[in-house]
Amino acid sequence: MLDDDSLLEYSEIVMKMFGSEDDGFEFYNNYAYEKGFSVRKEYYEWDNGHNERTLQKFVCSYEGFRAEKEVRREIKKRRPRNITRCGCRAQLVIAQDPNTEQWYVKDFIDEHNHPMMEPDLACFLHSHRRISDDQKAEIMQL
Repeated sequence: MLDDDSLLEYSEIVMKMFGSEDDGFEFYNNYAYEKGFSVRKEYYEWDNGHNERTLQKFVCSYEGFRAEKEVRREIKKRRPRNITRCGCRAQLVIAQDPNTEQWYVKDFIDEHNHPMMEPDLACFLHSHRRISDDQKAEIMQL
């Protein structure tokens, strides 16, 4: 059962507008960092002329399952990676409004079926491994 805080958070996210799809990804990645999960870009759609994207889907990095052919393959050239996907349904789908060129939230699901990372360890998740410009400048000074 959802509490009032969860409903308020959900309604705030669904009403968000973004200037670009990168802004949408940055928002969802920051949201994921606070909650303790990692994000990846899953799917996108193009306009009729195939000139620009009109829809972008961001998902939890645990979304889906590994392809069956990858699990059963006997002759492997590389060491197999760990199986991390567990069918998580969490996602944020944004679409571009053709009239205003703004991006709006088309779909948002916040249902995870896996434990979240501790807040102090979330920086080690794949989508959060970034160095800011300030950190780069400090590294260059040293």
